[in-house]
Amino acid sequence: MPRGWLKSPREIWRLSRRLHELDFDATIDFIHLLKVDTQGFEFEVFQGAERLMNENKIALLYFEFNFSDMYKGLPSFHTVHDFLLRHNFSLVTIYQLFYQKKPVSWTDMQFINSNFYRQRAEQDPTW
Repeated sequence: MPRGWLKSPREIWRLSRRLHELDFDATIDFIHLLKVDTQGFEFEVFQGAERLMNENKIALLYFEFNFSDMYKGLPSFHTVHDFLLRHNFSLVTIYQLFYQKKPVSWTDMQFINSNFYRQRAEQDPTW
């Protein structure tokens, strides 16, 4: 098992290192799916992954977005969406919406790197 990886009971390996510590030249050349669950710090993770985004090293992002004031000081959806758009990511889907009282409180979202999508579509038009 590579250093910095954890093995779960279902034989799925999970990375337990910071993104900027990854050695893309030696062991990892690409992240197919980056699932971020950091309890309100997702935007900070994205900012920390900006170099990887600029180099098209991440294909898909999956994360929870909070619309509510559950955590103080969260960026708006517009701020996060604009940041991801500037880094070639497009919204793919919004999953089940969760409510607290009346307004939408949170949901999971998936974004795709537009360059990755374009390359895959060129390689396989049925993709």
